[in-house]
Amino acid sequence: MSRFRDNMSELAIDEAIRRVQAGNVEDYRTVVVAFHLRLRTGIAALCPPGVEADEIVHLAFLQAYRHIDEYRLGTNFHAWLVAIARNLLRAEYTRRQRRAANEHNYLEHLLVQRLGQAAANDDGAADLLARFLADCLKSLKLEAQTIFALRYRDGLQVKAIANRLARSATSVSVQVFRLRKLLRDCVTRKQAQAAANLDS
Repeated sequence: MSRFRDNMSELAIDEAIRRVQAGNVEDYRTVVVAFHLRLRTGIAALCPPGVEADEIVHLAFLQAYRHIDEYRLGTNFHAWLVAIARNLLRAEYTRRQRRAANEHNYLEHLLVQRLGQAAANDDGAADLLARFLADCLKSLKLEAQTIFALRYRDGLQVKAIANRLARSATSVSVQVFRLRKLLRDCVTRKQAQAAANLDS
């Protein structure tokens, strides 16, 4: 809880909120200062990797201001703010999961398409791409190889992998997303190197 918040009574904060509800925008600064540190501290503990607590808190205060008329004076404003921030965090997590799924679907489509094109153009090209992918997999740390095998060889969902490895589903999901990007970039580099060697 901030020092500023300590120096303000609940009554004074409610009075500032009442003035904001009455249309005095300037008083919202008082409300933000009173709750910012406390809200940020709580939200930072909930944010998965890659999600900025400051951004969630900023959006929470914006949304709270837009819906300030819905807040009932005398109730717990901090709890109301936390509920808003958690909903925003949940929406961001869902958006990232959807993006990761789309990325995965696109990657699979792209690999299949490239393998098909390579096979049509050169019988050995498909084998070469497969070897590139195998080499890239070998370059990963053992834990990363294990996670990738569980996800794509065994077809386990992220939650099942997290349970097996005693890790959070969020951390596994983030690692799978990064692994796909690492492997895609690695295969692309090897293709470029192979093409350069042929041209030289």
